[in-house]
Amino acid sequence: MRSENIRVNELYKMLRDFYITCFPQRISDNIDMTVNYKRMLIEYLNGEFFDAEIKAVDGIYKITGDIVQVYKESNPPEGSTAYLIAKLSEDGELKKLLDNGVKDLEDFDFWLNMEGYVENGVASEKLITQKEWFN
Repeated sequence: MRSENIRVNELYKMLRDFYITCFPQRISDNIDMTVNYKRMLIEYLNGEFFDAEIKAVDGIYKITGDIVQVYKESNPPEGSTAYLIAKLSEDGELKKLLDNGVKDLEDFDFWLNMEGYVENGVASEKLITQKEWFN
C-alpha cells in the first residue's frame, strides 16, 4: 500500500459502498475511474473529519475549517484524526494522500475483480454479503 493513513478495510468499505450504490447497474470497462476514486476518498475523509472538510480551493484540494489551525498548533497524538488533519494541511501532503489513495483504490479494485467480488462491473453476491474486510 502506498497510503500511510488509509487501511485496507477502509479501501474495501469505499469500493463496496460504491458498487452497492451502483447495483444493479454495470460499471463500464471504458470509464476512467480516477475521478470516482478521488471522490470516494474525499467523501470518506470528509465523513471522518468532524470540524474540517476537504474542498477544492482555486483548483487545488485543501483542508478547510476553523479547527485546522488549532490542530496544527496543538501537536495532537499520532494516529488521531486531529493529527491526520494537521498533517494533511501541510503543503503537498493532501495531494500525496489523494494520489496514493487513488492508486491504492485502483489496485484494490483490480484485485476485487480478480477474486470475484466484482463480476463484469457489477457487485457480486460475495461483495454484497461480506460487509467487512478481514482483519
